[in-house]
Amino acid sequence: MNYTIYFSVCSLFYSIMLIYVVFKQKIPKTNNNSAFKALLIINFIGIIIDILYNYIAVTLKEITPLLLVMSRIFLMSLLAWIITFTLYIYSTLFNEKSKSKEDIIKPKRKAIIISVILFIISSIITIILPVNHNLKDIYSYGPAIDFVNYFSFGCLAFGMLYMFKNYKTTNSSKCAPFFAFIVGGVFMSVLQAYDPKLLLIIAVETFVMYMIYFTLDKENKDALRNNKLIYEDKEVVQKSKEEKK
Repeated sequence: MNYTIYFSVCSLFYSIMLIYVVFKQKIPKTNNNSAFKALLIINFIGIIIDILYNYIAVTLKEITPLLLVMSRIFLMSLLAWIITFTLYIYSTLFNEKSKSKEDIIKPKRKAIIISVILFIISSIITIILPVNHNLKDIYSYGPAIDFVNYFSFGCLAFGMLYMFKNYKTTNSSKCAPFFAFIVGGVFMSVLQAYDPKLLLIIAVETFVMYMIYFTLDKENKDALRNNKLIYEDKEVVQKSKEEKK
């Protein structure tokens, strides 16, 4: 059995714990929070598929239609995660100062549409391209895997360019998850060059999820605190008007 399954099992535990905390909390409905929740769900699905793939490959010891389908779904989950992560970076670094509500909503809505189109096209390409399976060491390789890697690199390159473009208005703490993913991705690529069966992308994703959570947690608390103050101010004004009557 591929020993990276132990990393996936650990990631599953942390993913479930984070999902429970996030969906139990009362957080503002923002684009960043929506993207973060989507990232959590996609990451969770990817972990489940990775664990099942390893288990089925070890149990059956042969390439079956189920194994082929699961490998494609896993690749599609990686595509969905990197596209959503790039969308999160775009939304986080988007400069909303001195802009009307329409000028803020329109570009973000356009970015979502482009992301959906990119996912559909990239998924079709991933399904068409061949995937080879090594059942001895339990790992996959081939053109479809290479395409996902190159596509992910393209998304990260876009994120870096957009970040440098907005460096004057960029909060360094908000960029921490992005840099963590880049460093983790480079480290993982180096390890895979020596050991192809060492797949740590799921573990890297889960680690980045926690960094995003702690980044957003402070923002959400500040937003809820401000909303509470606004609500209290409105109550004071309302009571003052009633007393005058």
